[in-house]
Amino acid sequence: MAILVGDTYVRETSYAKAKAHVENSKADTTGEVLKELKQQFPELNINSGTFSGKATRSSGINNVTIAPNILQEMADDPEKRIEYESLLEDIKHTLKAVENRVYPGGGKCVYREVFIHSNGEVGSISISQSGGGDSNTSIAKLPKDNRESWQERLMKSLEKKREKAREAEKEEAQRLAEKKVREAMLETEDGHLDVTI
Repeated sequence: MAILVGDTYVRETSYAKAKAHVENSKADTTGEVLKELKQQFPELNINSGTFSGKATRSSGINNVTIAPNILQEMADDPEKRIEYESLLEDIKHTLKAVENRVYPGGGKCVYREVFIHSNGEVGSISISQSGGGDSNTSIAKLPKDNRESWQERLMKSLEKKREKAREAEKEEAQRLAEKKVREAMLETEDGHLDVTI
């Protein structure tokens, strides 16, 4: 269940983990906070920076970039640190949940970066590659006032894409069936096809 922590909705378990960690932390500069975050979340490639509208790293699917002012807030205010560490815990679980997901047509994600923007909102950029080799870039944002967790929102989006792909496959199968019937009719002598139903 999502709970409101500061200005951000996070899972209760994420909040509990973050609170326990922050209570034992001695970090009080942005450099120390960033160092602790990297140790606490070794599965995430965490760095400081801002979103420029394009990928900031050359590879990886577990990249997280935190705006410098957010790191400063985390260093200055333990409550803000709990809020954003809870959010990082949610991001970690979300990325783990979609890590090996195969997209329709055999595609997969080849690059993903999550941003915690200077206003505290979360966004992401991802690049997926279809089974045929084409690359698709996708950018998404999760407003702070959205009660759904990042994972819930992402899963709904993926399900919509899957449903769309299933519909396209159905339409293609129907088109091929109709084409076969037309071809069979052309191959008969009188242009008529006897069909038993």
